[in-house]
Amino acid sequence: MTPNSAHAILSILHDQARQNNEPT
Repeated sequence: MTPNSAHAILSILHDQARQNNEPT
């Protein structure tokens, strides 16, 4: 896995987690 791929995955996971934590 390249650093760019890892960064992209972390960014996606972080974005999803943020959406799940924020009330809609």
